[in-house]
Amino acid sequence: GHCKSLAPNWEKLATAFANEKDVVVANIDADKYRAHSEKYGITGFPTIIFFPKNDKSGQRYSESRELNSLISFLNTQTNSFRNVDGSLSDQAGLVNELNTIVENFYQQSSKGEAVDAAKTFVAQNPSNSGKIYVRIFENVQTKGNNYVKSEIKRLEKMLSGSSISSEKRDEFKIRINILNYFAKQF
Repeated sequence: GHCKSLAPNWEKLATAFANEKDVVVANIDADKYRAHSEKYGITGFPTIIFFPKNDKSGQRYSESRELNSLISFLNTQTNSFRNVDGSLSDQAGLVNELNTIVENFYQQSSKGEAVDAAKTFVAQNPSNSGKIYVRIFENVQTKGNNYVKSEIKRLEKMLSGSSISSEKRDEFKIRINILNYFAKQF
C-alpha cells in the first residue's frame, strides 16, 4: 500500500541527507512499536513526523510525498542545502551578512576595513563558512582577484576526480560557492 509506495522516496531522502550529521531519516514499524503509535497519535500509515534536534514532541508532515517536496521540507527545517542527488546546492555555505561585506570589500578603497568587519562577524558568529570567507578575504588582499578564479579552477578539478570522499566533495562545494560570490563582485 501507501508505505511501500513511499519507501523508494524515503530511501532516496535518507541517501540525500547522509552527509548531514544532525539529520537522521528513520522509520519504525508502528504496528510493532505500538507505544510510539499511541504516544504520537498515529492512526494512519505512513505517518511522517519531523523531530527537531531539541524537541521530541514531533511535528507532523502533511505535504506531498514526492521526493522534491520531502527534500525541500527537510532543507527548510534543518537549514540544509541538499539537492535530490545528495549534492549541495549553489547556496550552501553562503552567509548573507558576509556577502554584504564581500560587496563592500570591492567598493572600498581600504580593503582592510572589510576584512576586519568579516573577522569581527565570524568571531561573534563562529562557523566553518565564516572561516572560509576570512581566508578568501585575506588571500584576495595579498594575492589579488586572480586568486579567486585560480582557486575555483583548482577545486573544480579536484571535484572532477572520482576518488574524493563525499565529505570532501561537500567541503569543496561550499568553498566554490563562496569563491563564486567573490567572483561575481569583480
